[in-house]
Amino acid sequence: MEDDEFTESLWYSTEGGRNLGRPGIEGGYIQRDEELGDPLEPEDAEARITLEQKGVEDPLFYVTAQLYGGWLFLTVCRPTKTEAEAIYTELRAELERLASLLPLEEEPDIEIRAAQVATESAALESRFASV
Repeated sequence: MEDDEFTESLWYSTEGGRNLGRPGIEGGYIQRDEELGDPLEPEDAEARITLEQKGVEDPLFYVTAQLYGGWLFLTVCRPTKTEAEAIYTELRAELERLASLLPLEEEPDIEIRAAQVATESAALESRFASV
C-alpha cells in the first residue's frame, strides 16, 4: 500500500459536534461524542464513545462505548463528571486497541482474530460490569 492510500484512523467529533447538548441514548444530554476512523469517510467508522449527563441537581454521567459491527456495546454510569471522564479516557483507549485487532475479510486467520476480538470485548464488558 502506498503512503497516499493510507489514512490513519483517529478520533473525531461525531456529526461535526452538532449533537453536543442533544439528548443521548441514556436519556441525558451529550457532553462528548467521538468516532474512531477516517473523518472523511464517517460511514466507515470503527467505534464510538459518548459521554452524557442526566439530571442537573443530582446528575449522573453515562459513558457509552461501541465497537461497530456488533463487537461491543457497553454503558457505564458514574456519579461525578471526574469519574466519568476517567472512564471515558480508559474506554477510548480500549476501543482503539480492540479496533486495531478487527479482522479484515481477506485475512487467512480471520476466525482466530474474530475470536480474539470477541473474547477481549467480553472481558472488557465483564470488567466494567463489576466496577
